[in-house]
Amino acid sequence: MSVKVSISVTTYNQEKYIEQTLESLLMQIANFDFEILINDDASSDKSQDIIRQYEEKYPAIIKPIYQRENQYSQGKEVHYTFNYTRAQGKYIAYCDGDDYWTDPLKLQKQFDFMESHSHVSACVHAGKAVNEKGTRILWTQRADQKNTYLNTGKVISSQGMFASNSLFMRNYFTGDYKVPDWFHEAKITDYPLYLILSTKGDLYYMDDIMCSFRVASNGSFTQVVLNDPNRKKTHLYEMIDLLESFNQATNSLYEKEISDQIKHNLYDYVSTDINVIKSNPEEFQQLYDLVPLKMKMKLNARYYVPGAVRFLKKVKEPIVMVFKPKEEFFIES
Repeated sequence: MSVKVSISVTTYNQEKYIEQTLESLLMQIANFDFEILINDDASSDKSQDIIRQYEEKYPAIIKPIYQRENQYSQGKEVHYTFNYTRAQGKYIAYCDGDDYWTDPLKLQKQFDFMESHSHVSACVHAGKAVNEKGTRILWTQRADQKNTYLNTGKVISSQGMFASNSLFMRNYFTGDYKVPDWFHEAKITDYPLYLILSTKGDLYYMDDIMCSFRVASNGSFTQVVLNDPNRKKTHLYEMIDLLESFNQATNSLYEKEISDQIKHNLYDYVSTDINVIKSNPEEFQQLYDLVPLKMKMKLNARYYVPGAVRFLKKVKEPIVMVFKPKEEFFIES
């Protein structure tokens, strides 16, 4: 079997989701061979038992590693360390163990595009955010409302702009290639990879919904980081460190885009939790001084006229619904 595409999957205590994930990968209709590389990060539930059942059924396709100790907690980027470096494919596709693909032709579409566009380093697409059970669509994640190329500047501002399980990239991880130090130092997983890929060629966005990703599932970013004020604060500074490291690595070539994104991150942090202002006014003042005037005005309105902000929140969704169904709402970065 000559593998053309390697699918990288990581799991940790995702017994409720992993079967749906694997079925969505195995349903792919393609005119090439693919392998599914799984790194289970020492799950304590039945995730490994489920994976073993699939390994026995599809031994030529499913190739797991069963960790005895959790590697992510030791600071390792598990997709890269345990899957990318053993990938046999010309291309690598990405999917976490709680997400799934919805289009049986997803791989074929991305493969065909990459084969005919050698200047493109990776291909991504639209996806649907769903609740933990996968029964309700929360929103549709789009990088644009049309097919388009994404250069490095756009990728810098792309945080959350497309689903990680939409990624289909060239395999740059064979031979002597080593990822830069700042990639290993970053505490975030997929975003640093997008930055690396953007320096090797454009990313291409397909405005085609071909995957779903769960929000607030067990072990998800929403559950672990966004719902924990301390982790959320730590994540903010990790993102700033990452962007500053990337700026240095690229000799300040994208300094303006990076500066704008840092300001955007600062604003998002203090605006989404007004308790930040009340609990630590000195720290807030330092962050407040860094954001542009327009953002300061929004923060002032949020703090001094909270009733108006609540009113705007109430009327925002009905206004949007007049023009566009909720699941098709365009998420802007």
